[in-house]
Parts: sequence; C-alpha cells; structure tokens
Amino acid sequence: MTSQQTIGDAGNQRFYSRTLLLSVFLAFIPATHARPLHTTSAISRPRVLAPIVWGCNSINRGIHLTFDDCPGPHTDDLLDVLKALGTPATFFVNGNGALSRPDALRRMVAEGHTVGSHTLSHANLTDLVATENLAELERQIVLNEEIIFNITGVVPTLFRPPYGAIDRTAREFLGSRGYTVVMWTAGCIDWFFHDMVGIELPVYINGMADAGGLICFHDNFDSQDLVDHLSEFVSVMRGNGGAAPRSTINPEGRRFISISECMADPE
Repeated sequence: MTSQQTIGDAGNQRFYSRTLLLSVFLAFIPATHARPLHTTSAISRPRVLAPIVWGCNSINRGIHLTFDDCPGPHTDDLLDVLKALGTPATFFVNGNGALSRPDALRRMVAEGHTVGSHTLSHANLTDLVATENLAELERQIVLNEEIIFNITGVVPTLFRPPYGAIDRTAREFLGSRGYTVVMWTAGCIDWFFHDMVGIELPVYINGMADAGGLICFHDNFDSQDLVDHLSEFVSVMRGNGGAAPRSTINPEGRRFISISECMADPE
C-alpha cells in the first residue's frame, strides 16, 4: 500500500465517521424535517467572507436582545419572561444542548424568536484554525446547522462565534454557507458576575450608546439571576424606572426590536 493510499483511506474514514456521528445524533430527534448532509470540504468552497454585524442599524433608540449557549435548564423560564414582556430575541444555539432540549428550540420559533448557530459544542474557531483542524471547524458548523434544521425546520443564517473569536478562514467557510456573523455592543458580562441589579445594569445603561444596542446575555446552567431580573432590565431600558436612576437613560427610553429591524438599513 502506498503512502497516498494510506492518506486517502484515512480521509475516507474521517468522512464516514462524521457522517455516522450526524446520523446517530439526528436519529434521536423526533422531527419530521429532513435535509441532506453537506459534505463539501471547507477548503474547496468559494472564498466569500461572511458579513459581520457589530450593532443594530437602528437610529431610533432600537436595541435587540441575544442569548448565547442555549438551550439550558432555564430556557423555558426565560421564554416565559420574554413572552410576558412582548420582547423579541435571538437565541444562539449549541447543538449538544439542542439535542437534549429540542422542544425549547421549537418553542423559540413558535413564539417568534430567531434561532442562530453557536457551534456544536462551543468551539473556539480561531483555535481550530491555528491548529489547522479545518475538519473540526467544518463539523462544528455543519452538524449544528443540521441539528437546528431537523428540530425546527429552519436553516440558521445567523452565527455568533463562541468567545467572539473569528478570523478570515472561519469567515470564509461561514460565508460559503450563507451566514452573517452577529457580534454585540453591550453585555457578555452576565456569565461572570451573575448580578444584574448590583453590577450589570449600571454598566449596560451608562456604557451603551442610546441607539443601535445589540445586547449579549447567556442562557446556560448559571442563568438564574438573569431570569429573575430580566424584567427589571427591560423596564429600565424602556424608561419605566426600576433599579437604576431614570436620569441615566434617554427620557424616551429604548425600544426592543427584532433582529430583522436591527439589521435593516436605517431610515
């Protein structure tokens, strides 16, 4: 056997292993949707950079809520709060969690929220690129996409990179699959402090521009404080008083808008 044959055999084994893994994952999802696995190699796809959204384009005090790492044990409670508030949100989903809580994803879609991708297992894409593990980068994105589709019937088109870690190689692969990368302008501190009233609210209110806010929260195993105080956060942002001095925000308050309005061209 030649060295080229050995390399080819190893590549085939990796391909069949990835395909088998996806088949096992999806076999346990009680859904009627079906979508063929995309197996085109990351390095053979056209080099189209995925666009990056750094904040909302709204100039009319519009802000949008996003949640990473979902679904988790608090997702249903969080959805209850958002429903009571009438506030739209985008959930960036990890496939491993989605397999454990598929009904949470279906509820997100049914209640008018947007579901985006956050990789299969919260992988650091720039680390995968640095270690030349492009096969794993592809697996993290493609398998998560397939899982989300098979649960919800919706193909995700928005992507939030775990840790905010993105580079040109990752953007090229995401772009070839039609994704837009969504970053944030405020937040991403709830996972560390777990103290909305005492620490986080003053930072959000005083450190965020009056318009164009794209807020990052986390919906994971440590999100109880967020669930308990999200209503207070929304009330303060809308200018209805609450835990922070009303003088620190625009007297008119801020509007909670959908991700489509957030990304639309400003009037």
